Amino acid sequence: MKITLAVFILTAAFLFSGCASISGPAAKNSVNIYRYNRVPHICFFPAAQAKWDGYKVTNKDWDQLDEYQKLVFILEGVKELEKNEAVVIALTDTSRTITALDYGVNKINKEIPKTRISMISFMYDVLKDAKMVAPSQAKKGGEDELRKL
Repeated sequence: MKITLAVFILTAAFLFSGCASISGPAAKNSVNIYRYNRVPHICFFPAAQAKWDGYKVTNKDWDQLDEYQKLVFILEGVKELEKNEAVVIALTDTSRTITALDYGVNKINKEIPKTRISMISFMYDVLKDAKMVAPSQAKKGGEDELRKL
């Protein structure tokens, strides 16, 4: 599913600008499936070991996460993406990243309300657009070795 380039650019620009944004309230009638009594050891990733499957978290669920869960989603998600995509992600300011994702999700939910986007995919696209993603050394080394052949 394609998201408008404008949303990604605005979200990436927001990530760099450091502007503050307040998350929109969750729908009053929605059930929060991300409640917990004890903080889980693994919240979202890897999905097989986590309390919640991070691949199932969408833009419609994002506002149900508390600030701690959003932070953990980002930290665990970065590790998951680095492993699965063979990249290195330079995450320098998690607070700004949360704010940027909140901003982007709120914009998507307002402009295209019927759209459901996987948050891990959205986060990866935002981080790539913000130039925070680079190929890992192992991947670069493998490409260099192939060129020698």
